[in-house]
Amino acid sequence: MKIKTVSYQKVFPLGQFINERIGVECEINEMENPATILQEAKLMVEKFHRDSNPQLYDVTKMGTEEETPTIKYIPQNGEPFYAPPDFFTPKTNPKEAQINNFIEAISTTTTIKALEIFKKLVDRENNPALTTIYNQRLKELQSWIGAK
Repeated sequence: MKIKTVSYQKVFPLGQFINERIGVECEINEMENPATILQEAKLMVEKFHRDSNPQLYDVTKMGTEEETPTIKYIPQNGEPFYAPPDFFTPKTNPKEAQINNFIEAISTTTTIKALEIFKKLVDRENNPALTTIYNQRLKELQSWIGAK
């Protein structure tokens, strides 16, 4: 078997549900060892990621009150990836995010008819914040109609 090219790709986490895929493809000649070229490609990809995202590898603030990075991920090359303690944890849980989206949608409705679409959802979720914003918006829209 004659190997003419080798390629290496890696997916790096950048944040909540955000990833970056970096890869290279290298042509090799008969005198080069494919495994060596592949290792070099891997180092190139990881170096490019470090150089492109220095904030993810910044350890200058380590141990300060401003930010205490912690090791969360250690790539195969053994160089630690430093990140703030909450880097890999979602800021809100999915259910909470969904409720916040519903609250935003309800608070921006402009008619009572549009607001009524959310009534079953509000009843089903049985969430105090959602119920409160729904009732407030209903009163606002009713007062606007009464003021006309």
